[in-house]
This record gives sequence, C-alpha cells and structure tokens, in this order.
Amino acid sequence: ELIELLPPSHRMLLLHVLRLLHTAAAQVATTKMSAKALAIVMTPNMLRAQNPIYVQNYTVMVQHMIEAYSELIA
Repeated sequence: ELIELLPPSHRMLLLHVLRLLHTAAAQVATTKMSAKALAIVMTPNMLRAQNPIYVQNYTVMVQHMIEAYSELIA
C-alpha cells in the first residue's frame, strides 16, 4: 500500500529495480548474491538514513521487498 503512495515515476523505477534484484536473487547459485546480500549492497543507494542506526531496518525492508516482489506487483 505504501508503494501506491509514491509518485508514478518513482513507483515505476522502484518496481523495475526490485524486479532486477528479484531476478538476480532467484539465480543465487549463479550470482552468489542472495536477497539479503543484494539488500545490503543496494539499500544505501535506495534509501538515505538520517541516523545510521536505521540502516539495518531499511536493509531488512529492502530484502523483504526483493523477496516479495511477485506479491508487490499483484
């Protein structure tokens, strides 16, 4: 529901990035990058944390969005 609150261009970009990350995570045997690893790498580029203590929470949120991509677009 929160994704629907984003402006259309931001929502489209987010969904495209999540699709790419979901596809890479699904090929973990080849890419060696799980959803968690991808979230760790991508979260600082996707979300700016005012306080470093929130980075871990944001990373978990991005990991969940990568793993639940199919449900997000449904």
